[in-house]
Amino acid sequence: MRLALLGGALAGGALLAFTVATRDPDDRAAVGLAVAGAALAVAGVCALLAVTLEERAAAMAQPRRRYPRRGRALRRGLGLGALVAVLGLLRAVDALSLITATFVLAGFVLGEYVLSSRSPARSG
Repeated sequence: MRLALLGGALAGGALLAFTVATRDPDDRAAVGLAVAGAALAVAGVCALLAVTLEERAAAMAQPRRRYPRRGRALRRGLGLGALVAVLGLLRAVDALSLITATFVLAGFVLGEYVLSSRSPARSG
């Protein structure tokens, strides 16, 4: 899993570097590729970091080890990548302001809060 996340981050960085080096910034496709590359790179790096930290925390849990929650770590990394993509696309169409950025960020924070909260007792 770590190798796939690292590969995704490197592919996003390569896409971003290739687009910046070879394309005209006035081209709409170039802006879309640059935003996609940056989002993929951020998502890969953040998910890789989150998975690593989750596995380390699971191994050091007291009084006994627990299973690492890799799905939660992947969701957070992909969420950050999506946030970068949304903010980048809003900036590309000149629709990014402090108000829109605040609402977008609040939506992602609220979504993470709802998805992270668990009921104290599971049924079934």
